Amino acid sequence: MYHYLNRKVKVIIDRPLASKHPEHEIYYPINYGYIPDTMAGDGEEIDAYIIGEFIPLKEFDGIVTAIIHRKNDVEDKLVVSKDSHKYSKEQIQALVEFQERFFDSEIIMKLDSIKIIKYNQAYAEDTVHMWRNSKERAIGHKEIHSFEDHVFFLNNILLKDNEIYIAVDNNKVAGVIAFNENEINQLYIHNDYQGMGLGKKLLDMAKINSKGRLILYTFEVNRKAQRFYERNGFKVIGRGYENEEKLDDIKYEWVKED
Repeated sequence: MYHYLNRKVKVIIDRPLASKHPEHEIYYPINYGYIPDTMAGDGEEIDAYIIGEFIPLKEFDGIVTAIIHRKNDVEDKLVVSKDSHKYSKEQIQALVEFQERFFDSEIIMKLDSIKIIKYNQAYAEDTVHMWRNSKERAIGHKEIHSFEDHVFFLNNILLKDNEIYIAVDNNKVAGVIAFNENEINQLYIHNDYQGMGLGKKLLDMAKINSKGRLILYTFEVNRKAQRFYERNGFKVIGRGYENEEKLDDIKYEWVKED
């Protein structure tokens, strides 16, 4: 079932919003259906909860946001939505509680399969590929350095004064952070893994290992990064540019609360 996470699927709705369960006194507060041409543990098609839609539906195209793993049943369920990054486990739990309260269930999301490990040079090329693609999307500019120079920078320069950690999902690099006690020098998340809470997880590592104050720079054109850092307690303390791209920078500071 895990391979369904983040996949696009079509759901046929056989129990639309506000309909009654065919056997039990349950009314569906969300749309519920099945994935055609699949097979669950009970020999029937895989069932799916549809979240984020507020009218009765006949079918739905969306992304698998989570898996409901039933520890005391033969089948698991999928959770499908338009935006796979929008819902937390707690929100999903509340939406499916009407039915899952009868089972010993756990919610599995993409982030659960990701491990954060100390950077190893065996991951150099994958890390740099991810870094360059993420940066290009964020600022709208191609990387000015060659791929080989970027790998050299990662392995021989950045490592000298920073702790580097990578997030790995089944050997795929999903994120990287480089930091020391005073500064976050790099933080990039794979384009497919943004919005899942992975950036915050890496950021919290830097906070825990800091002296209680961190600074970082982000490009002014990168509004998404600015919103992210400000949500996580960073405040603007300077502007200008100190980068090879010659783009305007914003300097941020985080100070641990007493």
